[in-house]
Amino acid sequence: MRMTMILVPPELEKPLLEAASRQGQDPETFVVNRLREVLNLPETQSGSSLFDLLDGYVGTVEGSGEAFSERTTELYTDSLLQKKKLGRL
Repeated sequence: MRMTMILVPPELEKPLLEAASRQGQDPETFVVNRLREVLNLPETQSGSSLFDLLDGYVGTVEGSGEAFSERTTELYTDSLLQKKKLGRL
């Protein structure tokens, strides 16, 4: 499938984002659907964003409740300092 990139002038960016938001769509889907209207083509119900394409395939998983991603910089720095102290770095 061939794709065409269209540059949006700066003065249209904010109104575009606002209009898409009012419709509950991402800007790309909003513009594609408006083009379909102008070209007299039917609107598609499926979105064209990555989020829309992955709908039904991604979700959340219940974890241990432990915050493994917190303080990672400090923990990594501490481990490097410990390795250096032990002569392993």
